[in-house]
Amino acid sequence: MAEKKVEKKLVATARTYDVLRRPIISEKAAKLSESNGVVFEVAMSATKEDVAKAVEVLFGIKPTKI
Repeated sequence: MAEKKVEKKLVATARTYDVLRRPIISEKAAKLSESNGVVFEVAMSATKEDVAKAVEVLFGIKPTKI
């Protein structure tokens, strides 16, 4: 019998939106965007795991580097 893969659906919460404050627009960030990089201002209390989860939930991608 074939087993069904159950995908976990991630749901955005208020905390998710509080982690990523705003995108940073600068020359350095523009150079990173050429190689598909994005720069955000994040909450001081956020951990790398919090930021990774917020990016995954809000944008639907798994970040490679935080």
